[in-house]
Amino acid sequence: MRAEPIRPTLPPECREHMGRVIPKLGEKARWTQKRWEYSADQVDAKINRCAQFHDDQTS
Repeated sequence: MRAEPIRPTLPPECREHMGRVIPKLGEKARWTQKRWEYSADQVDAKINRCAQFHDDQTS
């Protein structure tokens, strides 16, 4: 009999994709850009949390 490693389950947020930013009718381009930047910042923070979770499990 062989021992199998126990792998922790990733937090659900680590499998979520970035929401799409769709320009709104009458919205200025800079506001669409700001919404995209906000979404990208949120995804970057999520990637950092998921990477930290992984690092904590493997060290």
